[in-house]
Amino acid sequence: MAAINPVILLAKERAQFRFSILASKMLTEAIGTVTQQISAARSPAEQKTATISRDFLEARGQQFLDQLKNKYRAHMERGMQTMYRDLRPGLRNMSFDSLALVDEKAVVQQMEVERRVLRLREADQNSLGRLNLMIAQIHGESDIRERENPFRPYLMARALHDVLTEMTSTTDVCTMLFDHLSGALASHLPDYFLAIRNVFESNGVRARLVARPSMMSKRERDALAASFREEHAANAVPTPAGFQTTGFQQGALPNTALQPTTLQHAAFASTGFAEKDELTPMPVVVPSDVMGRMLRFMQPQKPDTRNMLEPDEPIADAQTALQDFIWKIFNQSSPGRVPPNPRIPEGAATTPYRADEVVDKSKTQLPLFARLSRMQKELAGVTTQEVAHELATQLNLQASLANEKLSELERVAVDIVATLFSYIGNERSLLRTFRAPILQLQIPFMKAALLTPDLLQQSDHPARLLVNRMVTVATGLSSSSPIGKGVRDEIQRVVNSILHNFDENVGIFGDALDGFNRGIQKTLTEADDEAARAISALRLIDGNESLEDDATLQIRNALREHLIGLHADPRINDFILINWSKVLLHVESRDDIDSQPYLAVVPDLLWSVQPVSLAERSRLMRLVLTLVQRIKSGLQLIGMSEEQIRAILDVLVELHTGALRAGQIDKMTPSMSMADLHKQFSSINLFGLGELDTPTIQAPAIPEEQLQAELSKLNVAAHLYFDKEIGSLLNSDTEWLKTLQPGAPMECWLHDSYKPVTLLAYDVRKMFYLFRLRGQSEPPRLLIYSSIALIKALREGSVCISETAPVFDRAIDSLLDTADAT
Repeated sequence: MAAINPVILLAKERAQFRFSILASKMLTEAIGTVTQQISAARSPAEQKTATISRDFLEARGQQFLDQLKNKYRAHMERGMQTMYRDLRPGLRNMSFDSLALVDEKAVVQQMEVERRVLRLREADQNSLGRLNLMIAQIHGESDIRERENPFRPYLMARALHDVLTEMTSTTDVCTMLFDHLSGALASHLPDYFLAIRNVFESNGVRARLVARPSMMSKRERDALAASFREEHAANAVPTPAGFQTTGFQQGALPNTALQPTTLQHAAFASTGFAEKDELTPMPVVVPSDVMGRMLRFMQPQKPDTRNMLEPDEPIADAQTALQDFIWKIFNQSSPGRVPPNPRIPEGAATTPYRADEVVDKSKTQLPLFARLSRMQKELAGVTTQEVAHELATQLNLQASLANEKLSELERVAVDIVATLFSYIGNERSLLRTFRAPILQLQIPFMKAALLTPDLLQQSDHPARLLVNRMVTVATGLSSSSPIGKGVRDEIQRVVNSILHNFDENVGIFGDALDGFNRGIQKTLTEADDEAARAISALRLIDGNESLEDDATLQIRNALREHLIGLHADPRINDFILINWSKVLLHVESRDDIDSQPYLAVVPDLLWSVQPVSLAERSRLMRLVLTLVQRIKSGLQLIGMSEEQIRAILDVLVELHTGALRAGQIDKMTPSMSMADLHKQFSSINLFGLGELDTPTIQAPAIPEEQLQAELSKLNVAAHLYFDKEIGSLLNSDTEWLKTLQPGAPMECWLHDSYKPVTLLAYDVRKMFYLFRLRGQSEPPRLLIYSSIALIKALREGSVCISETAPVFDRAIDSLLDTADAT
């Protein structure tokens, strides 16, 4: 029961869900290919085998899928427990008595599995190799071994083979089914591996090449280096040493900060300049050498001065401040893609935005600031239909930068803002109707960045949140739909307000963000009568709902945080979190009961369900006798009926019976000792409730039937996903929900495919989330998730957030991609 990295646990949930999708597609495709083989059979025997195989898949397909999913889940669980853990007995520990002959049939089966594994591995070698590398990195290993990857193709092939041999007795049928099913499986593996890769990469784990000693001789290395210098000496920009291991490659980069191109009318135009294709990227200011400039800024100004990444004492000079400024921007938006900064060992600990943040008003005296203010005033004085080329081309940033006395930090700020709006202008998921008004914020955003350069490092700055939010809400919308029209009008209203009123007060962006959120909520609600009725039902439920006791939630959260990563049977985890937490709360409130024996039940129970050796069987048998009495006594204290207690004890008897069977002990499965478990749980102060963190996960306290009844009263038809058991979820899992705002485009797995949906609303306590299917007119068009069901769906991937990251972070990431490709 060794602790597993939370990212790998999340990847496991995503892999299990994706495998269930993959298995269903595999079965459907295999039925088709086997049917084709019947007509193309070259002999009566082959035709008979193919017919039996097809009949098997059609008649027993669901049973086959269920057994395959369970078998694969078991193999994956074992793989999770043995990652980079050498539990195999060494040669020194072997004896002649421990050796045994391998049956010829087992060897043949292993060869069949290995042959199919090669086919599966070739389906997507790139993603598989990256997964192998990322899992090795997480474990701090430089020796990359595929057998340590719990998502490796071998486990799929082995699960497929084992299920087929269990369900079919005819060798020819089993072989044919194995061929067709493994072939169908291989065709869908790229999507499976990509989904798992996205889990790691979205959590900051990226595959990085590991530097190893060269196998070339010194003479060969010198010759290669000389050849490289000759090839790139003419126009290469030197790359700082600290960036060489992260993909910032050397290359020819021009010396200008911005491409000297015309902004053209589309940079600021809105619906007045319609195009044939609204998805066509809009021409905007394109910073052609932002990365080149920034890399040069990272270099020491003189040969004898320090480099940004030299481990030296901090120096409060302008260059050091600039270098740290650039590093924080990139590290905050794309963590894991830039090298560590010795001066900031804990990462980019940026200062959170404060509403009372002091603005550097000296920047208002800059000629560039005055130029931007004039352009903003002119733009606010005309309607969007009358904006012409002449007005747009006045924003010649290259000329402004050449003539104005700007610090390098201010130059970088302007470059970053130009990059952001260039990225928005080329965002293909945004129709021109929505892109154009958002691009009008470029001038106010640049002014805000000049006044408060920290804006570029603060992910919670209202100016950044406003732009991110506008892009998020408008993504994928049709301009002709009622919601699309309402969103477009709301964006234009907010943009016009900023253009007319923004001078030096950056706080205007916070007010604009609040107003925009209120406007979007109103638009989403008024556009659909049924959705409005559903929201009313959720409000009624929210007003009548009694929340679970805070003390119980605190105990559950404390137990859950310590159970995560321990590979106990899920039934044990559920019992501890759902039932035993109530017992612990009860005994804590009673002065006449010693709480320690009841608290000791947790580590004792976890140890008792592990497979034990022959030497520990007697200890386990003695423990079980006292453990059952303590459990029964505790459940009686909270008023549980004898029938309910008997059902729980029956499950425990089953688990303890399995642990006592010496023949079923899996020596490859790691376990924790009794002493280690007691030590781990002794650190929990379950009974000092005042010292525990305030619980952040709260499940609905109402039954599903009550919610269904309220929806029926208001004539609301909806797909309901109801789950109130927190189980092994962590408080940190609420981070999934913090990014969700009304209007967010998402995808839900429904009827064997992902369907686009829009988040319409959630109740005050954020216990229920209402979605609507996009482009569907027939009911049910609504989906309602309880908070727990939504977290679990986001973890496994049955609900996905359409945006991989906010648009600002994606723009920064595009700069890094450009550098990688240079």
